[in-house]
Amino acid sequence: MYGASLRIKELLDEILNRWASREREAEFCDLRDLITSAVDKIAVIAESQSVRIVQNLPDRLVIAVERQRMQSVVVNLLVNALEAMPTGGTIDISAVFDEYSIVVHVCDSGPGIAPEIRQRLFQPFATAGKANGFGLGLALSRQAVIDRGGEMWAESSSHQGACFAFRLPRAIPQKCSGLMLMPLALAGGESEEPPGTTPAAALRAQRNRQFS
Repeated sequence: MYGASLRIKELLDEILNRWASREREAEFCDLRDLITSAVDKIAVIAESQSVRIVQNLPDRLVIAVERQRMQSVVVNLLVNALEAMPTGGTIDISAVFDEYSIVVHVCDSGPGIAPEIRQRLFQPFATAGKANGFGLGLALSRQAVIDRGGEMWAESSSHQGACFAFRLPRAIPQKCSGLMLMPLALAGGESEEPPGTTPAAALRAQRNRQFS
């Protein structure tokens, strides 16, 4: 019951956030802190189901996102994993990054993705008969990632559980909430501070460097 209530709340929050997002700019967030906050929301359910959550995340890695909206994305992926493992299992959360992007993986040790919905996972109302499923969570989560310039996909094996991943543009260096990112290297070996002070300006500058 708690899991269903949490899912409804996150879905409603995402719908409201999507309508409001056109007027909001991204904020710089520490990735580990964002994901830990999402894990905290489902910790009670995980403990009650004997599900272990393993986090393998880099320290001091900052991304430019709408924090509440992206946290809802992670919560939805975690709730999906919990629903697939009602009697115990493991959820692994990891992240890798390069100069321009960050990829987050949320993988579980459950039965994997049902074959009948594999091709339409991210379509609205796609569900494999979950008691508390609405078939909207993945569609809204994917759209939230796309709206931030990223992408989301699924990796699955019937013997190794399900694994969902999403990629987001990496915030370029500047001081934020006491965190300092390493500056991007230029061709001459020097570094350059971002020309703007907002995440939107910073990301525009980074994209310009990528395609120049």
